Amino acid sequence: PCLLRLEQEVIEHFLTHGKTLSEKQRETSEKLQSMLSDTNLTPEEAIGLLQNTLEGADKVQMEQMLKQGCSMEEVIAHFSNRGIPNKEESELAIKVKKLSSGKGLSTDQILSLIEDQLSEDGKASMAEMLKKGYSKEDVINHFMNNGKTEKEEHKETARKLSLLIDVDSMSNEEMVSLMSEQLSPTDKKLMEEMLKQGKSVKDIVKHFIERADIEPAESELAVRIKKLSGGRKLSCEEMVSLLKEQLGEEVKRKWKRC
Repeated sequence: PCLLRLEQEVIEHFLTHGKTLSEKQRETSEKLQSMLSDTNLTPEEAIGLLQNTLEGADKVQMEQMLKQGCSMEEVIAHFSNRGIPNKEESELAIKVKKLSSGKGLSTDQILSLIEDQLSEDGKASMAEMLKKGYSKEDVINHFMNNGKTEKEEHKETARKLSLLIDVDSMSNEEMVSLMSEQLSPTDKKLMEEMLKQGKSVKDIVKHFIERADIEPAESELAVRIKKLSGGRKLSCEEMVSLLKEQLGEEVKRKWKRC
């Protein structure tokens, strides 16, 4: 009876006073923000505050990030904003939560799921964060709070270019200059390649503005499967069965060999 009562007390204590990892991180971030509010602090002094405030794994991670090439400003920004969610969920966060719902995915699987939604520049940013010593959990939190899907990035680029560029009154040089300032590194390379191919500047502007509205076309097979399923959510077995019925004999033989 005494042991049972002790266990109940421990459970009640943690239910009342315990904090989740996100709550602890948010609490630490808010504390750091308050301490770092003195704008006269040098980066070195701010890092000193972090060293005195962070504990355990966080302190080790901070030192690792500095060794791996993160600037002091980057480290300070990371630990003083971590755990503080945005007011509105991004399209990326909503999509990833929907895809992972109820599947009990591992950290690596969630990272992979996020990566699948990112542009080439987003993927490069994720790889760079991991290389610099950010924990996988911190990378996930960063992209869930601040990341954008490739489609979101395209829409944002299209909106900026629409506001800044007037193809009827601007010279080619002005439009190319503005695009160079606004496009991501990957899109900038694409623009340069299109120019080499002889595309007109107006057509290139049109490409980056209109591509955000172009949805990838569904294959004939996908359309037929949707029609046959009547919009019903199929199990894996049902989907495989339907696919096999629609495939040619050569593809079926390859499927059997896999």
